[in-house]
Amino acid sequence: MEGPTGFTGLRGVAYLGIADVVAAVLEMKEWDVNGAGCMGSTALTCAARTRHEAVAKILLGRVGANPDKADTQYGQTPLSWAPECMRGW
Repeated sequence: MEGPTGFTGLRGVAYLGIADVVAAVLEMKEWDVNGAGCMGSTALTCAARTRHEAVAKILLGRVGANPDKADTQYGQTPLSWAPECMRGW
């Protein structure tokens, strides 16, 4: 049985906000940090939307991470989600 199209382990742990696991997953293999799922969300978008600041910082530290890549569901970038989500930080 296959998972959702475009779902990756990196996006999953970013969504859950487990910073230590995100760091470990990034060391396991070469990930496309700008890779998007079926809704166009990247791991950074998932971290920003779910208020996981530590995970967002880890992802932003990766070479090539693009905080300006808009998702296809809402048309928002991780940076545009951040001010809205930071209210809870």
